[in-house]
Amino acid sequence: MEHRRRTPISEECKYTINRLVAYQLHISDVYLSMACYFVDEKGMPPFVMFFEEEAEIRRQQAKYFLRFLRKREALICLPVIKRPDIDNWGGAIQALTSALQMENILNGILEDLNALASETSETELRPFLTEFLDKQKRNIDYLECQISYQNKLEEGKQMESMSEMSTGTSASGEET
Repeated sequence: MEHRRRTPISEECKYTINRLVAYQLHISDVYLSMACYFVDEKGMPPFVMFFEEEAEIRRQQAKYFLRFLRKREALICLPVIKRPDIDNWGGAIQALTSALQMENILNGILEDLNALASETSETELRPFLTEFLDKQKRNIDYLECQISYQNKLEEGKQMESMSEMSTGTSASGEET
């Protein structure tokens, strides 16, 4: 059996992959926190399942990149990412907006890594990154759709509330 010698990975790629792994684990933690926050609400919103699934997916993707670094005998040195100071995720729109911001940051890191992989001819990374970027686009689209949907729900509730208030005022303002 022939043992193929691996070329060392560039310092820029090592740094970016370590940053990517740290951010993936960070997102996983935040998604898990968000999912737990909204689970207790009546009529669990549909995005809770997304948060739960993505928490696990992000952890698995981080493992993939850690294995890649180990296989290439690269140093694993994850930067520390401060956990959000949010204990109360507020409403759905606030949580979804935070999730969208995180996904956009992650997308930027992935695009940086993809560009580095192209420059340094990291052929082993390229197919996975292409697939990963496609999934990222779908996640971003899903979150944008959910934000739009939640905004429409809020508008509907406000209209209903205004309608009830105007109906209540005219009914109580009339004397019989």
